[in-house]
Amino acid sequence: MKFSKAPLWISSLLACALLLPFSGTAIAEEVFGFWRFEEGKSDNFPSASGAEQTGKVESGKIKSVDLSAEGAGAKFRTTENQHAIRFPEEDGSILIPGDPALEWKALTIESLVHLSASRADASGQTVISCGSFDKDGGTWMLGITGDQSTRGARRLVFSYQFQPGPWATANRVAIDSGIQLQTGKDYYIAVAVNVEDPSKEGIIFYAKELGSKEPMIVVRRDHPEEAVTIASNGNDIRIGNLKSLRSGWVGLIDEVKITKRQLSEDELFVKTLQ
Repeated sequence: MKFSKAPLWISSLLACALLLPFSGTAIAEEVFGFWRFEEGKSDNFPSASGAEQTGKVESGKIKSVDLSAEGAGAKFRTTENQHAIRFPEEDGSILIPGDPALEWKALTIESLVHLSASRADASGQTVISCGSFDKDGGTWMLGITGDQSTRGARRLVFSYQFQPGPWATANRVAIDSGIQLQTGKDYYIAVAVNVEDPSKEGIIFYAKELGSKEPMIVVRRDHPEEAVTIASNGNDIRIGNLKSLRSGWVGLIDEVKITKRQLSEDELFVKTLQ
């Protein structure tokens, strides 16, 4: 099924279903933000969920692009979703002011991504990050490994800092999903996290190649019992990079949603795309 050819009433129902979890009290209590990037040629991207967080192009040659029926992001496209953000180089990001009072104990990150080019070395690329990632430390990030990483190329990884201090190995954990993304393909990706649960239900990864008949990949990972908190070392959020702009995404990012609790599989917005 090609979403671009769906009858209007079906597309409208999909759009309503996508926004349903953000209605009423749930907006204030559960959703940090949902950025759909449907503003067209703009440097400001308000949250579609009703939350106040507005993303702003911080640097780089980032721009909103039209989604076509073929090529990169074609599987993102619906009647209600006509645009995505293109990151043509590794030096750009979209900055979203954080909430200094927010304690990240549980969260779910969802996004549509298309990777145009991966890093030839071992360093990774960021889908979304929270924190400074410097001598003052970081908070959390979702990204992929570089082609020469010892973990394997383009592996989806969620990292977070569990104690104060610089962003260093002793203070953080990196949870490798084992899921490998391919360049040139459209994906839905997500990680649902409850760091207070060190069992394999504590961190759950999801990945679905859009347009493929293959089922969604679901991977459960445990984490060390001493790493059951997330240190809040600066809560500004960046889509497509770190604060240092040294770990940039190259390709498309769209439909970024952050929920302040661990969602179940049935609550993920990918269900509206299948």
